[in-house]
Amino acid sequence: MGDSLQSRFSKLSIGRVAKGKQPAAALPRFHLLWQKAHTTAKGERQVVEIPFYATHRIVSLLSFSRDSLGYKPDRTMLKTIFDRLVIFRENASSPFVSKIVRYHPDRPYLEKYNYDVSHLHLYGLGDYTGYLEYLTPTGSRTGIVRVVNGRPVRKYSGKGKSASKRQESRGMSIMSDGYWDCIEICEDIIQTICVGNPEDPDNPEDEICSDDVVGQDCYDDCEWVEEEEPDYCDFPENWEECYGDPEGPEEPEEILLDTLKIAPSNDPCGGKAAVNERLNKDTISSSMDTTRSRMNNNLVNGKKVEYGFETLLTDLSSKEFKVNPVKTSNNPAGVNLDTRWSPLDGYTIGYTHIHPSNSAPSPSDLFFGSQWYSSVPTAEQSIYSSYYTSTVMTDDYIYVITIKNTTRWSGIDLSVQSNRDAANDEYRRLTHEYMKTLGWTNSVESQLSALLEMYGNTVNIYRSPVQNTLDFQPLQLTLGGPIVNPC
Repeated sequence: MGDSLQSRFSKLSIGRVAKGKQPAAALPRFHLLWQKAHTTAKGERQVVEIPFYATHRIVSLLSFSRDSLGYKPDRTMLKTIFDRLVIFRENASSPFVSKIVRYHPDRPYLEKYNYDVSHLHLYGLGDYTGYLEYLTPTGSRTGIVRVVNGRPVRKYSGKGKSASKRQESRGMSIMSDGYWDCIEICEDIIQTICVGNPEDPDNPEDEICSDDVVGQDCYDDCEWVEEEEPDYCDFPENWEECYGDPEGPEEPEEILLDTLKIAPSNDPCGGKAAVNERLNKDTISSSMDTTRSRMNNNLVNGKKVEYGFETLLTDLSSKEFKVNPVKTSNNPAGVNLDTRWSPLDGYTIGYTHIHPSNSAPSPSDLFFGSQWYSSVPTAEQSIYSSYYTSTVMTDDYIYVITIKNTTRWSGIDLSVQSNRDAANDEYRRLTHEYMKTLGWTNSVESQLSALLEMYGNTVNIYRSPVQNTLDFQPLQLTLGGPIVNPC
């Protein structure tokens, strides 16, 4: 099959770069490495995968919050992204079908194999973890599939609205009954232009390449809720069809921005107006609704896990802000939230997550960002500490922590294991004491009492019932437990 395909597809080359001409004006040139082609037979089905190089391609650096990569891909990753032409047919009488599959290995996977991924092919993925990007032979993207340990886990499809939506599996008989859960993600588009050696224009190893960001695309991140016994979808060259958006592309929706107008205060009574303003903003309340919905509906091994998101100022002067997409680490007792502080990425001022156990905030929740305080430029530290909030959601209440005393707060770093262990030991001891005092009837009130005794002079703790319009009031400690501070 390989020899006949080579003669049929050997002219996959668009344009030539003549000596002495400016390559930027030329069309892309493709180099198919037939000597490295890999052939697979599955019954009558035949698949050939051929490595190739292109003198000009547009590459997206893929980083989706739902996948929790733990790093942000940069330009150094471009050289690790490679393309394969995949040609297949169902049987000897079927027509040939061709597509391009672009491999985006994760950095830990690359490190595991010392950046040598020459062993990879679609039927030899093994423990491959990364993305497979599917394109037509002319370079139009048809889908991106997240792969973990050689198996597809979710698909990022064409452009779509950012609102979470359910899509029925119409016209996809190979899928079981179910729906797609979709949210919007955005990515930078990188253009790579390569100029060949004028003495040997057909040798791809001698080409010199440069990279530029040429724009941004937004796509739907779609996760299939239930999938059983796929047949056609067992073939990895078909994954972008099976794990995609059956309704097709739609126009993207703009990222919502809002502005904080009420100045915060470290005084518990003086600060509650700013807390209520922020937590009742549509951008915040919508993200909290999504957080709660995902915790309740997306179980991991039958258990609820934590979800959360960050709030970032986009402008330090106007106090315009945005919220990052809701994400999870698939852990019932934690979610990884990031801190950014730059004009490009924004300025993180809020951390929100939900407790599946409905417990009160923990000591670590109160000091979520204290380890980052010293890395903020000195002239901007007052903005970080003034606007800082750590929000904890439960079924019945929402808690917001703000900073009362910056010096004490910034001096407590519970990201250090020994500090965290000591704080948790004291927290458990005091909670047990308050449980005895309060009659063993209310563990949440006992937990709050312990927190207020330990850190009441360092942070403010606000609480609101879960309701349409949130009404946060500061808490203070009494002999009978925590009560609302009568401002």
